[in-house]
Amino acid sequence: MVRIYTLTLAPSLDSATITPQIYPEGKLRCSAPVFEPGGGGINVARAIAHLGGTATAIFPAGGATGEHLVALLADENVPVSTVDAKDWTRQNLHVHVESSGEQYRFVMPGATLDDDEFRQLEEQVLEIESGAILVISGSLPPGVKVEKLTQLISAAQKQGIRCIIDSSGDALTAALALGDIELVKPNLKELSALVNRDLTQPDDVRKAAQELVQSGKARRVVVSLGRKGRWA
Repeated sequence: MVRIYTLTLAPSLDSATITPQIYPEGKLRCSAPVFEPGGGGINVARAIAHLGGTATAIFPAGGATGEHLVALLADENVPVSTVDAKDWTRQNLHVHVESSGEQYRFVMPGATLDDDEFRQLEEQVLEIESGAILVISGSLPPGVKVEKLTQLISAAQKQGIRCIIDSSGDALTAALALGDIELVKPNLKELSALVNRDLTQPDDVRKAAQELVQSGKARRVVVSLGRKGRWA
């Protein structure tokens, strides 16, 4: 059986609460918070665990929030491989307003990763066996340039690790420039940027995805279409 790993460079401890209404300056009384693990690769590992599979989540964890994140993943039977980080793991806040039904999502910047912490994460990645799948998902935290990410992906590919990329912007573009990505999952806007044209029809999406495959940038493409589902 092929083993699966995920890499999350900007993990988070997500908290959610409910308040009757929102208004400026006054104190807003909220319900007791509910905490969940967060971060692209971590959520992939959680989903696999919920489906009865196993994926090891690799990520930096710092401070009390990092410890809480690791404990929550243990409760969900998600195996982890962590690097101790100096900065505390970020904590995001989701607020549901009862009176309006609106939801507010306050997303903090990822904790800064220094060179040594990134090197330790890279060492863990390069210990993965050849033929395994590595899902790299989520944003880049402060202190990590795109070049570092592409160097890590390239080194992993040379060891026979099959890399799946779920990112955006420069990170996504740079990863595809390496070529031979196992699977990439852009949304419609990101795919349009990659092929440098608007994609207004289903056939446009199909052709753009095929271009990525035919060019050797990716072996498989899954396009997120929001409420319309996905194209693969």
